[in-house]
Amino acid sequence: MSPLVQVFYLTLGLIPVLAAWAATSGGGEVSWLYALVAGASIVLNVLANLAYVKALEVSDLSLSVPLLSLTPAVAATFAVFLLGEHLSTRQTGGVLLVVVGALLLTTSHATTRSFSGWVASVSQDRGSLYMLLVAISWSLTLPLDKMAVLQVGPPRHALISIVGVAAGTLGILLLKGQGRRLFEVQRRIWPLVLAAVLVSGFAFGLQLVLLETVEVGVIDGTKRALGNFMALLFGATIYRESVTLIKVAALSVMAGGVLLILT
Repeated sequence: MSPLVQVFYLTLGLIPVLAAWAATSGGGEVSWLYALVAGASIVLNVLANLAYVKALEVSDLSLSVPLLSLTPAVAATFAVFLLGEHLSTRQTGGVLLVVVGALLLTTSHATTRSFSGWVASVSQDRGSLYMLLVAISWSLTLPLDKMAVLQVGPPRHALISIVGVAAGTLGILLLKGQGRRLFEVQRRIWPLVLAAVLVSGFAFGLQLVLLETVEVGVIDGTKRALGNFMALLFGATIYRESVTLIKVAALSVMAGGVLLILT
């Protein structure tokens, strides 16, 4: 299943669940300002998905994926200008530790033997530019989502956002002449898709609920650290990937960062 097909079916599967949530919870009025903010968030999400797929096609993942580790710091910076949010010195230090730990973890897979070598390779890699666009887009969607949630509430924005991303992804598939791929999904994969829908739906809804009261930098820093920890855990237990000293050190740095963010 191609990445864009995965995105489409994940978002399509979420629509009934989020529609029920929105119907039972209500929300604020959909104003022109909300439409502008939500529309920007949807466009950025679709753009990020497209750029991510393009990066997978033209780049070595060991070069491009570490750039996603920058999202907590970039999201916190956008939140300063768009929302007036200011993290404490301790929380800012925690976000930076998460970024450093995530970079350390992801660059441990790189074929280059030094961080400077990785930076030099990234500067010459076209796919890394696509992944940098992904990181910036995802970082900007969080403060935009918070602005939207504060206007209409988490349930209503969740539904509108997911419908928009599903429609945008379907449009890209059709424009690329890949609509037939929607019908090539093997039957044995559907239980995994359903599980992914449930997990992603819970995570997305929780994120929007937290955005009402929690700073963007705190949410994204904690999410990035937990995501890397779970990836390492599943990699070690399911795929028997090695747990090296540098990976343990990277997780320790991120754990320290999360403690600073949350305390």
